[in-house]
Amino acid sequence: MQIFILHKWVRGIVPATLLLTLTFAQAQTPSNAKKPQLVDPANADAPVPALLYRSSFTNYLPLSEEPVAAWKSSNDLAAKIGGWRAYGKESLQPEAPATVPASAPDKDHAGHHGGQP
Repeated sequence: MQIFILHKWVRGIVPATLLLTLTFAQAQTPSNAKKPQLVDPANADAPVPALLYRSSFTNYLPLSEEPVAAWKSSNDLAAKIGGWRAYGKESLQPEAPATVPASAPDKDHAGHHGGQP
């Protein structure tokens, strides 16, 4: 029993180790790649790349106001629809079922209830 569990564990570890090794091997840079030139941080005359500033508000879109109807007409519309009760009933309605063709009976479901429809 102990050998079987160890064998199962080794079967899982070997592929994972191989995959991890291949991932690291692929992530390494080739030996002929151009290496970045290191600059002495204590050298005040060292070349420094230009700083780029981009404001976080560059693509900002302000909130646009929606037109507001008169409160009396909004209340009249709500009363015409059925008031708060209509909105409550609407929230209790089940989601619309997916459309299934009526001509195709569910053959797999027929045996669940002793053949009863």
